[in-house]
Amino acid sequence: MVASKLCKRDMTIGLMIASLEIGGAQRAILSLAAGLRREGFSVRLILLEDKRIMPLPGDAQMQAYLSKNTYVLSKKNWWRDRLSTLGKMIGLTVCIWKLKRMLREEKLSVMVSFLERANILNLIAVREIPRVISIRKHMEMALAEKTWLKAILIRIGYSLLLHRATVVVCNSRESAMSFEKLFPVKDTQVHAILNCASDDIFPGSMADDTVKGIGESGAQIVAMGRFKPAKGFVPLIRSFRLVANQFPSAELVIIGDGPDRRKLERMIRALKLDGRVRLPGFLGNPVSVLKQSLIFVCSSRSEGFPNALVEAMMLGLPVVAADCHSGPREILEPSTDPRRKATKLETASFGIIVPKMPLSDLGADFELQASEIALADGMIKLLNDDALRISYGALAKRRALEFAPDKMVSEWESLLVNITTVKHSP
Repeated sequence: MVASKLCKRDMTIGLMIASLEIGGAQRAILSLAAGLRREGFSVRLILLEDKRIMPLPGDAQMQAYLSKNTYVLSKKNWWRDRLSTLGKMIGLTVCIWKLKRMLREEKLSVMVSFLERANILNLIAVREIPRVISIRKHMEMALAEKTWLKAILIRIGYSLLLHRATVVVCNSRESAMSFEKLFPVKDTQVHAILNCASDDIFPGSMADDTVKGIGESGAQIVAMGRFKPAKGFVPLIRSFRLVANQFPSAELVIIGDGPDRRKLERMIRALKLDGRVRLPGFLGNPVSVLKQSLIFVCSSRSEGFPNALVEAMMLGLPVVAADCHSGPREILEPSTDPRRKATKLETASFGIIVPKMPLSDLGADFELQASEIALADGMIKLLNDDALRISYGALAKRRALEFAPDKMVSEWESLLVNITTVKHSP
């Protein structure tokens, strides 16, 4: 690694995020915290809210260390939750005061923040040390999906405060390009450090979750993510109807939960796919279910970096992915420009890429769109061709090894050590 033991021992890294609710950014910051600690750094995990659902990574000793060194800036209050965006703004003022007090007590070497609220807080409250903000989504798509008030506040916040950032880190090359387009900064300020995956994806202390009846068909297709429009699960279910018609034993399992559950259940009933499409809910450790599957599908309309896609590839699953902003193309066809988007089904180097899903959810009675048909064709192609499916599974696993945790941690370590010598503005 790049830092000497003495340098590591003397450095304390602050890692700040709004909460540890279920999500890719939360998993990424916990992986980074554990990785930096293993390399000899002191780590302080800072939460804006006391919401801790994601399990801490590593063995018992690592979990105890991270738990002991977790700081919560604001306890959960019903009025902040009830007022939503306005309440979070009020809560941010409380966090500013508490973070400043913490910084007087803790001698941090650098502050790293993930996601918008933590990033804005970092830029406002942190003054004497380098500030790194991490963008976890394709910003243009993320702003389009937010309410008008949230989008305006994010635009204003970054426009006014971005000059205070020492470095901006994005989790894909396309996300970095998108951020620079919206918020022009010096080229040297923006870096792309991709997320990691490993064969120890989920904490070893957690037993594999199994779901009765899943995997018995022998032709299981799996997807995973939060049930929200950005994940494209409605077009996935609509596409699966074509697969179900050709393969009587085929079964689609969508692991996760969220606000769109009832919408997905209505779509399943309307398409008469009861028993063929299953929603087992959130699984703390879905490895067993993934290993029983033949194909993994990423139907997202937008991503920052699709962790679930790489995790499935690590387990040797062949994949079909919608070519959304951003991440799938960089993972499955890394030699191409990440801004290029598929117009038809592509048999890429490490998986099948299909055009991006429709921007809005269509009802069961609407005709399938070209991208939905392409998604179905990708699944059918892999189910029909055992040799192709086996080949893509092996290629997927080989590609996923390039996202090993030590590579990500090494890139972050190099960046953090270097910027401690960079002069930054107050």
